[in-house]
Amino acid sequence: MALNGIFKKKVITVTKDCTLVKAAALMADNHIGNLIVVDDVKQKLTPIGLITDRDIAVKAVGKGRNVESTTVEEIMNKDLIVAHEFDGIYDVIEVMKNHGVNRIPIVDGSENLVGILTSADLLDVVTDELAGLASLGERQKNREGKSLRQ
Repeated sequence: MALNGIFKKKVITVTKDCTLVKAAALMADNHIGNLIVVDDVKQKLTPIGLITDRDIAVKAVGKGRNVESTTVEEIMNKDLIVAHEFDGIYDVIEVMKNHGVNRIPIVDGSENLVGILTSADLLDVVTDELAGLASLGERQKNREGKSLRQ
């Protein structure tokens, strides 16, 4: 199963020069806990980092940094791992597990940002698949019952 159709296509982004106070406000306004940091060149959004509400709390506020002058670039996670929109779901789960990340930006073949995938999104899909598998036994009994009555 490919990621296409699973990930969220609406992604809130910032550029690296955004202040932490503006980033936090953007997260609050959109009820999200992370922003993808992008280079915006000729209408192509290339992901270059990720910043979370926890990053702001721990790396900035917790260290006494001025959130009005500190930029996203100063504390963002620059070791960004991305997935491609047609990657397999289980391959991406393995990548997320191996790197210990809960969210991963999704890019197209041109490395342009097209979405974001979270561990919660994956859990929803896998849970639905398991529920379908769990109901297989009952459907098999029903099918066998119909064939025996014929």
